Amino acid sequence: MRTTIVFLTATVLIGGFVAPFHLRAQQAGPEYLELLGIAQRALREKKLRNVVTSGSVQPANRVSSIWAKHRFYRKGETWVVDFTSRESAIMRKSNAPEDQVLAKRRPSAFIFSVIGVEPNNKMARVEVRQKLEKDDVPVDPRIDHLVLHINEIFVVVKQETHFRDGAPAHTVESSSLSNVSTGFSAYPVDLPNINLDEGTTIAELPEELRGEVDPKQALEFRSTDLYGRSLSMIWREGDVWPVYVKSPTGIAVLRTERRD
Repeated sequence: MRTTIVFLTATVLIGGFVAPFHLRAQQAGPEYLELLGIAQRALREKKLRNVVTSGSVQPANRVSSIWAKHRFYRKGETWVVDFTSRESAIMRKSNAPEDQVLAKRRPSAFIFSVIGVEPNNKMARVEVRQKLEKDDVPVDPRIDHLVLHINEIFVVVKQETHFRDGAPAHTVESSSLSNVSTGFSAYPVDLPNINLDEGTTIAELPEELRGEVDPKQALEFRSTDLYGRSLSMIWREGDVWPVYVKSPTGIAVLRTERRD
């Protein structure tokens, strides 16, 4: 019976019925959250199988200059990402122009903190917490913070969701081969595959980066989420997080990075 439920849940997601799935998740108890994790893993593995069979994974010697000059995380370092979300991101399921317009909203700030690094830089744990000032509203009132487990090739292999009401943390594990965007996260946690993708030079900087980033010191990485919607990510040399991500859920901009 459980297999049937999981299959149907994954089918609903693949079919594109994002809003009902997302709304149901907001009212989720432990049993449904477990199904959510199973569905997410199934979708990620399906996406990776499609990538491999289509031959779009590039040979290991075709990597970006960003990857060649990268460094790993250091325990204690922090950075801040401003995230301007779409008005109803879960309802936008296409690349149509009307689905690409961001509502005029004040960005939410998220603090990223490296809380642990394994020996030999095999894995880092990065806490992601929304910075809430007076009168700020949480992007998801259920969530206290996330913890991302990121391996040595900058792939998120596990995500822990910690809840404000003290409920047990929910963990979703994924493939260690490649980052895949689910397309409906309320937190700015999408990462490009800088170990696989060569990236492209930046013809024109987004408005948010003009005067802040030297385009000669950064590359753009393009991909799609699980629903085929476009993502654009810019990574600057020396950083440990994308300086810019435009996704179906909004726009994220790296504002400060501090190395402690």
